[in-house]
Amino acid sequence: MTFDDKMKPANDEPDQKSCGKKPKVRQVSDLLKQYQANLTQQDRILEGQMLAQQKAENTSQESKKELKGKIDTLTQKLNEKSKEQEELLQKNQNLQE
Repeated sequence: MTFDDKMKPANDEPDQKSCGKKPKVRQVSDLLKQYQANLTQQDRILEGQMLAQQKAENTSQESKKELKGKIDTLTQKLNEKSKEQEELLQKNQNLQE
């Protein structure tokens, strides 16, 4: 081993490797941050979709209740009209006798 060899740092190679690793670590770190941001965005989108679906279901339930109420009212009116018509037919038959 020469004097020049002794003067060189013993860890020249590891320094070169660590210099190569630092950009990779930074790159991985950046990718992880981007991945986390994407997950957060997807989570917010999913949350929004779930809220929209819940709102649509609630609206649908309200519409069903309203329609049922209208159908019940119309059925009642139809029954009343049918009863009135039947009474009128009965009166008409009585008058014809």
